[in-house]
Amino acid sequence: MNLKSITRERLETAAKNSRHPDFLKSIGPAIIDNADGLFVDMDHPAFRQAFDLKPLPRAGVRTGISGAQQSRGLGDTIKKLTSMVGIKQCGGCKKRQEALNKLIPYKSAERSTS
Repeated sequence: MNLKSITRERLETAAKNSRHPDFLKSIGPAIIDNADGLFVDMDHPAFRQAFDLKPLPRAGVRTGISGAQQSRGLGDTIKKLTSMVGIKQCGGCKKRQEALNKLIPYKSAERSTS
């Protein structure tokens, strides 16, 4: 789930500006209204369809990542995750990445280096 806080006014504005006549009805399954406020699940298929976004790949489905982008081990995966949240890599991070790649390599990386 990728929840974002949203106001009712913003939701109504999005509905007015939408090309979909039944925007609020179509996005309804992606809206969560609870005691903490109003939220929209941006990964929900109803949200993605209402905004004409491509569906997310299913879990376990390969997305055609080139060899240069595939993770060789746990270190590469952690680097990708930290980069996604805005953490820049320093020298210590690079050493940790290399050490974790050696400690916990992925099988495809083991086969390609053997």
